[in-house]
Amino acid sequence: MILISKIKRGVYAAVFCFIVASPAACFAEDPSAQTISVSPTLFQITATPAQVWQSEIRVINVNEYDLTIYPQVVNFAPQGEAGKGDLIPVFAEETKGKTLAEWISISSEGIVVPKQQTVAIPFSVTVPSDAAPGGHYAAILVGTKPPVAEAGHAQVQTAQFVTSLFFAKVAGDVLESGSIREFRTEEMLLPKPAATFELRFENTGNVHLQPQGDITIYNMWGEDRGVIPINHQTHFGNVLPQSIRKFVFSWEGEAALFDIGRYKAIATLGYGDEQKNFVTSTTYFWIIPFKQILIFGVVFFGVVWFFSFAVKLYVRRMLTLAGVTPHQQTHYRTPEAPKQVKTKFFTRAIAPLKNSFSEFTLRLKEASAVSDVVRIIGSALYRSWIFVLVLVVAVGILVSLLGYWHSVKTTARPFQVTIENPDVAITLSSEEILYQTLKTKSALIPATRVPELENIRVTITNVSGIPGKAAALRLSLEAAGYTVSTIDSDTKRSEQRTSIVYNPDQSEVALALSKRLGGALLSADITTELTTVKIFVANDQP
Repeated sequence: MILISKIKRGVYAAVFCFIVASPAACFAEDPSAQTISVSPTLFQITATPAQVWQSEIRVINVNEYDLTIYPQVVNFAPQGEAGKGDLIPVFAEETKGKTLAEWISISSEGIVVPKQQTVAIPFSVTVPSDAAPGGHYAAILVGTKPPVAEAGHAQVQTAQFVTSLFFAKVAGDVLESGSIREFRTEEMLLPKPAATFELRFENTGNVHLQPQGDITIYNMWGEDRGVIPINHQTHFGNVLPQSIRKFVFSWEGEAALFDIGRYKAIATLGYGDEQKNFVTSTTYFWIIPFKQILIFGVVFFGVVWFFSFAVKLYVRRMLTLAGVTPHQQTHYRTPEAPKQVKTKFFTRAIAPLKNSFSEFTLRLKEASAVSDVVRIIGSALYRSWIFVLVLVVAVGILVSLLGYWHSVKTTARPFQVTIENPDVAITLSSEEILYQTLKTKSALIPATRVPELENIRVTITNVSGIPGKAAALRLSLEAAGYTVSTIDSDTKRSEQRTSIVYNPDQSEVALALSKRLGGALLSADITTELTTVKIFVANDQP
């Protein structure tokens, strides 16, 4: 209880993001007054007992004046499930050299960092021979005020601070164990294809884990509607031992009237350095556009009523041709109704059509002038307007069913993903995610920058209607030495020819790009930035 009391008194008021966002972006107070940063922001080391590990951190002063900074080593522990942690000062009397902060040696004296310069600060990590196997965690805190000794331990009081985190794994009896504690959507019933997913990963081992994988979303017919990457190409996103970390992702798919129903999302994660382990979890949710369904229901019942009405009229016409008078049709169950001669159902069903067609052809043969032919056709259409309307509605229903099937079976629709970090949300388009996938698979090394392209940025927009065109083109251009700043897709366009929009002063660059893309269309625009060339990639590109 004494140790807990001291820790509570010594815990820093500042809570910093130690897993998702860069720790160097976290400040204590008045971050606009002065700006410092530290590099690298994360050290991940694997050591053995009695090993000494040496390195350095670089403190960067971008201000227009010199700064004196004071390094201080602290421990930290996770707080809650949002990827935040508490800085905990060293209590040597209680911990007795068992914590990582006590193993790190770094000067705590004031160090002057000249304006617009970087200073390297060396440090060493000495792992005790009796160090416990598993994960140990600490941080080097770089502040602009010196630490103050208080009650036998150091307490840092800073006007501003940045941190460099340490994840140390001591060899030995290491246990890598984890599971997906919960995977769900915030809402089970959604009016459009847009959902927020919550994934809680529990680390039950004794070392930190970085679960990596993805969430794949399928519609009710099993077609892919989006992929959410989890911890790809990042050193952050770690889950500390004996803790739970909650990841939040948002997905927004392309709206489609018929692409509704029960959706399925499958989360697949892999973790572990000693041995790769995999865990999966599945959740379901419904996309029901109530407004569109209400309109569809009204139209559907209107069509049903119309068909019922048309069938009744057709039956009456069929009975009339069979010799049943309208009075007899009304009282067909009365004893006085004449007994009809039985005929085959198909013969009875097509009798009105056959009779109408015979009468129509006979009248056409008797017509002697064009005006008579037009009058006869108009009269036939007028007399058979219900049949014509039924035929049009039936064709419309058939086309709608074909459109529905095409809509729900269309694969790889464009989508957008937002990764909810504690400090900043990262939004990725489907083209950017496909680009990262292609880049990982191809392992292409970008070419050296061409001098005349040094200050030219290329933006690519997919207007082909086929996902992945912008991603593939970006990979190709980067391999040729171009700098592609952004890629995106315009789902409302489906162009056949690729076009390039450029500032007239960049005509040579645009011509070179057009030649590389097989003669893409060129369009000079004085409103386009001098350093930007826009490519709208269409179906003519591979």
